[in-house]
Amino acid sequence: MNLKIPNAIPDYIKNLFRSDFFSRLFRGGLWMGIGIFFVKFWSFLTSVVLARLLGTAQFGIYGIIIIAYSTFGVFAGLALAVTVGKFFSDFHKSDKQRAADIVSLALIASICSGILTCILLLLFRDIIAINVLMCPQLSNEIGKIGITLLFFAISGVFSGILLGAENFKLAAIVMIITGLLDFLSKSLGAWYGGIPGVVWGMIIGGALSVLFYCLASLKILRTYKISLQFGRIFKEIKILKEFTCPALLDGIFVWGGMFVVRVILFRSVDGEIQTGYLTACMQLAIVILFLPQMLSRVLLPIMSTTVASGNYGTIRNAIFTTFISFVLLALPIAIGVAIFSPWLMSLFGKDFGPHYNVLLIIALDTFLLSCFTFFPSLMQSFKLPWVSFSCQLLFFAIYIALSFALLKYQAFGIGLAGAIARFIYCIFASLSIIWLLHKKRNTIQVHE
Repeated sequence: MNLKIPNAIPDYIKNLFRSDFFSRLFRGGLWMGIGIFFVKFWSFLTSVVLARLLGTAQFGIYGIIIIAYSTFGVFAGLALAVTVGKFFSDFHKSDKQRAADIVSLALIASICSGILTCILLLLFRDIIAINVLMCPQLSNEIGKIGITLLFFAISGVFSGILLGAENFKLAAIVMIITGLLDFLSKSLGAWYGGIPGVVWGMIIGGALSVLFYCLASLKILRTYKISLQFGRIFKEIKILKEFTCPALLDGIFVWGGMFVVRVILFRSVDGEIQTGYLTACMQLAIVILFLPQMLSRVLLPIMSTTVASGNYGTIRNAIFTTFISFVLLALPIAIGVAIFSPWLMSLFGKDFGPHYNVLLIIALDTFLLSCFTFFPSLMQSFKLPWVSFSCQLLFFAIYIALSFALLKYQAFGIGLAGAIARFIYCIFASLSIIWLLHKKRNTIQVHE
């Protein structure tokens, strides 16, 4: 890909954006961008429709259901989407048998974990609804969430195959279709049955998602002539310990921390309403993450091959290119969200508009997150997921502590706690990258 770059830009910057790494990242990111754009669009449209159909308080209940779904989804999915994406990228051409073994293992593990999570939610739904959320009427909905998590876990493995093969065009098509179906099923469910109808919509959307991802993955497996053999899965069981477990712990702290903070707000005075405001802000702020997240979805397989090259200069330039790209992509959108925050909040209903100050602080937090969206993938590429895990642990420890301290400011206080904790996280992530590059350079010098 030949880019015409202005002469005023230094040569080393030009070389970064003309590199093979940037070319692959751009091509993959372009298709994933199309897919993620429509996914976010359908998600945003779903939230606006549900907020107007359900009202502020019921929309807050929907928000806590979504957080619960995402949190328990970590246990159901076991971070297998990331695992399959990384190792399918490594072996789908060079070692087809090993690629087949890893996918087979991940598929069996996802089914088992999905079923187990479903059973546990059915058994403990009353405890979660009454003792944790202090919302007894959600007991049945918590139980039904388990069914959607089984579909979520299986879809994750299939999506990992698409991303690992770097077939981002096909992945984008599937994302667009499944996003539309999810919007339709949730909206119709809310119209006919309120919150229970929304949960049934989630179940229907999850089942259709498995179907479309499965069909797309079968096409990839046939293309590379890879046949799944479930009798050999235990040969790759060590992957679950070495790669999946650290990635799983990282996800547990991300969504577990989010769940704890959201429960803190949900159980406070006017908690359902305040959670509704925060949920609306989160949906709007996601647009800031759109482009960085678009690239981060394709980054792991590309960064893995870049790291495997062992060239210090290439690795350093790839990291620098990624960081600069993420900052430049997120900054103008964050500014736009801040400027139009009153109008954006009013889209959810007249009760939301006056609370645009919550969106301002959430936008700041999301911008900081956008700049370092690549950090977990980078650490996984270097097979150092514990570094990302440690930074996430620090972030959520600070986030939860500050949430208790600032709870009197309700949704705004929760947003402020997140922004402060995220700033500290960015500092430690930067220091980790500097340490990693220094270590890599010294290793190369020793070998020379």
